[in-house]
Amino acid sequence: LAITTPCGTDSLIKSNYINVSFPVVAVTGASSICAGDSAVLTASGGSSYVWSNGATGSTITVNPSSLASYTVTGTDANGCTDTTTITVTINQLPLAAAGNDTTICEGETAMLIASGGSNYVWNTGSSTQGINVSPPITTSYTVVVSNGTCWDDDAAMVTVMSAPVIIPQSDITINIGSSTTLSGSGGGTYVWAPATGLS
Repeated sequence: LAITTPCGTDSLIKSNYINVSFPVVAVTGASSICAGDSAVLTASGGSSYVWSNGATGSTITVNPSSLASYTVTGTDANGCTDTTTITVTINQLPLAAAGNDTTICEGETAMLIASGGSNYVWNTGSSTQGINVSPPITTSYTVVVSNGTCWDDDAAMVTVMSAPVIIPQSDITINIGSSTTLSGSGGGTYVWAPATGLS
């Protein structure tokens, strides 16, 4: 702009600057979950949000059954938008097995060997794959099997059978050449000793 005055001609330059800012939308939350779990995804950087699954608001909860991507578009107060995407992966659960149910007699020991994962924690406190147990009564043993952060559990029952209480017959005196009948009770099967002289 040129201005002419009695003193001559001068130039006046005026500049107007317009600052334009765009939102930068970001998403935080679990990008890897175990099968069956949910992920909470939270968007930031805008004033309002629209997600690819139709949800609105800054936070959504999703529970995909397989690999899934979620896109969110954020809009700021000036109507400008930005879009970002997060992918949620699914980690399969281990298939825990505590071993077979077993039956032991009082005082005996049972071995339980778990399988299905890479890490094992028993309700006894043991962190080994296999444990030896000698419970005084019938007891259930639970193991938590994990692969990373995903886990599963299983239980095995150890049934304890009480030892039989043998009730023998009282001492008997017989004459040489005579015979008598001996009997015992308290068990299911019997083995007598010595075998000599027994019919």
